[in-house]
Amino acid sequence: LGCWRLPVFFMVAGFYMKDEKLSQPISFLKGKLKSLYLPAVIIYGLAVLFHNVFVRIGWYPDVHPVTGAPIALYGVKNFAIGLGKVFACAGSGELVMGAMWFLYVLMYSMVGLTLLYWIIGKVVKNLKSRNMTMLILLFVGAIASGIMTKKFGITISRVNVTFTAMFLIWVGKMFQQGVSVKYDNIGWFCISILVIIQSLLFMQVRQNLAWNEYSDFLVMVVGGIAAIYVLGYIGKKIQRNFIGKFIALMGRDSLYIMAFHILGFFICNSLLAAIGFFDVNTEKGTYTYLCGDSVSKVLCYTAFGIAVPLLIMYGWRKLKNQLLDNKYIRG
Repeated sequence: LGCWRLPVFFMVAGFYMKDEKLSQPISFLKGKLKSLYLPAVIIYGLAVLFHNVFVRIGWYPDVHPVTGAPIALYGVKNFAIGLGKVFACAGSGELVMGAMWFLYVLMYSMVGLTLLYWIIGKVVKNLKSRNMTMLILLFVGAIASGIMTKKFGITISRVNVTFTAMFLIWVGKMFQQGVSVKYDNIGWFCISILVIIQSLLFMQVRQNLAWNEYSDFLVMVVGGIAAIYVLGYIGKKIQRNFIGKFIALMGRDSLYIMAFHILGFFICNSLLAAIGFFDVNTEKGTYTYLCGDSVSKVLCYTAFGIAVPLLIMYGWRKLKNQLLDNKYIRG
């Protein structure tokens, strides 16, 4: 299901999107300012401020493994530019933030959706017609974005994929609110599995939404919906046992797991190297040492990628509660 992880993410983002909230852009965006923009600024800002620390302790290589740009210590100018990009929602370029591009895309998408919905609402009063008009316009925008990427090789970071994401979010909204799905039918579960297998067999391009690359809309949307059903069906079966509760815990903190899991990988790199599993001559991937066929090393990285973010958030919440309690006592 990994091929559809980001299409599924964007579709699920539309599940609880309400028409009445979308039609009020100011109040809608105020909510997203708190839930998306502020976390992005804080997390990206911390990554910039800790850049020199990561370089000095050897977590950052000399050259960025993805962009090929040299990585060096920051001066005052570099810090100013990096923080300026963070506040302007333009990313930061920090290696430790490699997986967080989706947060800005989600934020851009929410801005675009509420403004477009508000504008269409001025012309189209019928709710059903308004939703269909949105779907058509977003589909056209996503097609244009895809053509720019695939045909002409023009992909503006976080811009092209925003049009694709807006369409996927709207598909998720219409699917969840227009179809009563209980995720408990074994027949639909089996059909969804077959759809996923068929899509994988005929997939021509690896789906990489970070660069707006995918096979086609049919594979992405139908495969994404099938993946949602499979995950929903399995989730309903395990929701009451320990595994289900742990997955629910990860779901609640999924934003922070995405934000800090690379930090967990870096810590794991250092520990595994310190105890002799890796040395300086061991080949390194983008964020981790290459594990080959070692299941234990993969599990180790997975554990650190989950545990470190959860511990960070646990510590932060404990500190925040302590500060609030002290303030209340003094008051």
